[in-house]
Amino acid sequence: AGSVPAPGTTIDRITHHASFGFLVMDRKASPATGWTFKAYAKDGKLMATCNQTGNTVTCDKTGFIAP
Repeated sequence: AGSVPAPGTTIDRITHHASFGFLVMDRKASPATGWTFKAYAKDGKLMATCNQTGNTVTCDKTGFIAP
């Protein structure tokens, strides 16, 4: 209760689901910086895509997503 997953962070939105799946992390090609994260359901269906640049992560979907 009252704990923070990473001290100094601010959570503005969250993307989540209640099933198993997998995440692919791809480093952005130079000269860009950051990462692209793609979350998939266990059957391979793309569920959400998120981009990390600097200290910010933004996702194309927020809230609960159904597989």
